[in-house]
Amino acid sequence: NGYITYSDRNTKNEIKPLSYGLNEVLKLNPVTYRYKSFISPNNRIRMGLIAQEVEPIIPEVVIKEDVDIDKNGNKVVTEGAYLSMNYTDLIPVLIKAIQEQDEKIKKLEEKINTLENQE
Repeated sequence: NGYITYSDRNTKNEIKPLSYGLNEVLKLNPVTYRYKSFISPNNRIRMGLIAQEVEPIIPEVVIKEDVDIDKNGNKVVTEGAYLSMNYTDLIPVLIKAIQEQDEKIKKLEEKINTLENQE
């Protein structure tokens, strides 16, 4: 089962080009980590980003959760207890970063071809 969301143009308004791209991706700091036991008893190593580090770079993907965990492990509703991330919303940023890199590569290939043809 995958996560499906509406993407039809007819469901959207205020469509604008994405301003984030390669510059923002290069500022992200991918890490490995384990969740603290009160968040998840599963102690496996995970990969991801730290929301506090992402928020100043791409704030739209950071979500302030209104759930906290008390000392007994019970969920308690509080305002802005933890930060979470919508990793799905990072996909368009990554796509744009790849497109920007591809443009740079094409320009470099053109320069290389020009230099090789001068010899």
